[in-house]
Amino acid sequence: MLAPMLKTWLAQLALTTGNDKPLVAVSACLLGRPVRYDGDHKADPVVTDVLARHLLLKEVCPEVGIGMPVPRPPIQVVEINGQRRVRGVDAPHSDVTQALRQYGHSVSPDFCGFILKARSPSCAVGTTPVSDIRGEHIGAADGEFSLTLSERFPCVPRVDETSLQTPEQVENFLFRVHLFRHWRDQPHLTRIYTWRTQLQPFDAALDQNTHDWLETLAAHSQ
Repeated sequence: MLAPMLKTWLAQLALTTGNDKPLVAVSACLLGRPVRYDGDHKADPVVTDVLARHLLLKEVCPEVGIGMPVPRPPIQVVEINGQRRVRGVDAPHSDVTQALRQYGHSVSPDFCGFILKARSPSCAVGTTPVSDIRGEHIGAADGEFSLTLSERFPCVPRVDETSLQTPEQVENFLFRVHLFRHWRDQPHLTRIYTWRTQLQPFDAALDQNTHDWLETLAAHSQ
């Protein structure tokens, strides 16, 4: 069953769809698949035990998808002359930047959301460590696959597991997924501003990620 607040939101906006679950892509390691560079997984109980009840989850692993083996040499994001490249940690000549971008361009437009692995050089949402050519940490960014998804699908809700740590965060993400599906599947509707008005009573329960996402959705509803 949906959480009480989410059920209220969906009913208020006439977004209830019965048992029809939105399709969401998930990093395979978060579902317990042993696809990481070290042959391990990072199964996340919020994904496997909570979100799986509300969403139709389909696993993706861009590193395996571009033909990298399991286990495999680790990769990292390095900034070179103002450009970020994804290269082997111990084999800097091995550059998979373009391959990850191409894999991102192969992803189906049918997804209503993306749940990706934090700190991954391919998948993370703003948490990928970035180093300079000397190996010194200089910041954080999206993984290359994740960045490509954001460019192709700017309105599709995109998180990593660090943004799903509380019931409120989970509920907000589920709400964004449902609202996106309705917005995408009924493009003739220009209801985003009506929705914003209807959501005013729930403003205190909508987190900053949801408010920011609503602004993005509104910008693409012109």
